[in-house]
Amino acid sequence: MRPAEGDLAGGSEGSTEPARRVRGDADYGVASMPVDDETLRELLRLIEARPSARAELRRLLLSDGLEDALRNLAGAQTRTEGHLASLAARMDQLAEAQTRTERQMEHLAGRVGELVTWQAGEAGRRNSEQYERQVRRRALSLFQGGSGGCPTEARVQQRLEDILADLVAAEIVLDRHDPLLVDLMWWKDDSYAVAEVALVVEWDDVYRAHERAETLRRAGQDKGVRDVLPVVFGQAWSSPEVRAEAERLGVAWWVGDDLAPRLLEYRRKRPSPR
Repeated sequence: MRPAEGDLAGGSEGSTEPARRVRGDADYGVASMPVDDETLRELLRLIEARPSARAELRRLLLSDGLEDALRNLAGAQTRTEGHLASLAARMDQLAEAQTRTERQMEHLAGRVGELVTWQAGEAGRRNSEQYERQVRRRALSLFQGGSGGCPTEARVQQRLEDILADLVAAEIVLDRHDPLLVDLMWWKDDSYAVAEVALVVEWDDVYRAHERAETLRRAGQDKGVRDVLPVVFGQAWSSPEVRAEAERLGVAWWVGDDLAPRLLEYRRKRPSPR
């Protein structure tokens, strides 16, 4: 038997399920009613205005499985952020360690530079001392006769002390003016040469030769010293200006292959036979 229309609309008293399904379709238009933008905006306004509707919508949208997944995702994000923070701290430590290493390297480089400078200075000093000894050994040939040597030699020291005795008793003689500190003292009878020796002839070498020769000249005026020639020996000038200053002060030189006329003149002097 075909059911009556009332049965389709309302259902029988003992069966409510078909009726509930029909009412839901009719009331909400799920199957037949399209949702346009205005309807969607209105629905969103209603949901925002009713907290209970928001909670119900959240319950419907977020199933238990999805909530668990979101919680797991949040936990994973928290762990990731922790790992990133730990990595950032480690990177900071590495940066600090690198900074310390760079400072240590700079300090080490400075020490190496000091060592290289010291070694170069020591090598220069040894070379200069070797050159000075060579000049002293060749003095007889360089001056073409005469006598003399280093003031540390007893006979040279005694000769200078005899000349300087009255002067040093009357005044204080500074180191740079003291003939007893000259590198090489030479004489031909009453004509003396006061020589400074250096691989590279500097300003101070020229000034010391000039000032020590002046001291010997002043002290020897009444001691049989007729003239005193300041001289510098070397392999090179530190600058052309130093050579010009030597010429201005009357300091003779033998620097490399450059021989001053005044030294040539001194070399031509012949000492008296002994």
